[in-house]
Amino acid sequence: ALPISNFGSYNPLTGQQVTGTGTIAVTCTGTANETINYSVALTSGYGSYSTRNMSYGGASMTYNLYLDSSYLQIWGDGTGGTSVLSDTMTLVSTSLTKYYTIYGRINSNQRQLGAGNYGDSITITLNYN
Repeated sequence: ALPISNFGSYNPLTGQQVTGTGTIAVTCTGTANETINYSVALTSGYGSYSTRNMSYGGASMTYNLYLDSSYLQIWGDGTGGTSVLSDTMTLVSTSLTKYYTIYGRINSNQRQLGAGNYGDSITITLNYN
């Protein structure tokens, strides 16, 4: 499961977007001064990359996850117009951790939604070389 913070309450009557953030931690171990290149990809969950879906019962709430606070780069696996996070880490000792913010936004104008705890399941894939 993706360690994203709770979006909080969404009021469908206002029709406004709701945003939230979470953090992904990447920890690498090895030898001091070793450089590690890696990428972090996310699955689409119950929906597609263009429109992820959180579900509750038979209802579906659309949202998406982004690499940037401007909500322009959809965080995915590099297909269908999505982006992956790519970075390099040079170990100063035998272990180092970097933290990355993931930006989430529930889409506006979902006035048909009923009350409930909506959820989705996203898998994080870390590739390194």
